[in-house]
Amino acid sequence: MKQFFLFILTMIFYNHSYCQIKVNLQINQKTGNAYISLYNETSDYIAIPLDTKSLRPYYEDICIDMSEYQSPYPTLGFNLIVTDLITKQNLGAFSTSGNLNGEDVKKYSEINLSKKDTLKQKIIKWQSENKISSYETAYINYYLMKSFIFLKPRERIQFICHFDLHNITNEKYIYSFFPTEDNKKYSVNLYFDINECIYKYLTQYQKKKLGNYKLFIGKIESNTIELNN
Repeated sequence: MKQFFLFILTMIFYNHSYCQIKVNLQINQKTGNAYISLYNETSDYIAIPLDTKSLRPYYEDICIDMSEYQSPYPTLGFNLIVTDLITKQNLGAFSTSGNLNGEDVKKYSEINLSKKDTLKQKIIKWQSENKISSYETAYINYYLMKSFIFLKPRERIQFICHFDLHNITNEKYIYSFFPTEDNKKYSVNLYFDINECIYKYLTQYQKKKLGNYKLFIGKIESNTIELNN
């Protein structure tokens, strides 16, 4: 009986979290833009750790994904789901470095090293200011805190992401893509799943500072759009 009662409480909390935020997706394939709107349906102030810089391929375990975070990958971005309308199967994404020549590889390495060095200096400063014990935790904490979106009760916001099934995260040298075929039809939608494990990277002071907001836990799924060939 006790286990059943706990199960019911879990389901109530899960459903409440699930319907807190409504997401609408619109796509302009000609311009390559995805227009994403978030609407807080509740009377609560809600904080969502959401990376709005770009979309990302689907990954089923956000806890593992977050623990392995590496900039600039949009770990906390919306997952893009692509479905074959004939087979009803979701497509898996692949990664590639494209056709890089020696000069491209050298240029990419130089740019990447420069960005990493700049970011490292920021993280070291962030670690000190926020009294975080390890650099690794500070690295994830920095990304998490910079990703928060704050929604007031009944507030709606919109942002724009690059939309390209052949370059999901909008990177120049190393990118992810879906293996679509010209003679097939596909639909797309967005998916987002935040587990409470994400918040273990926050300090007690940061949690206290965010005390006026409900930290979002749950799943969000957008409307589905059929793509034009």
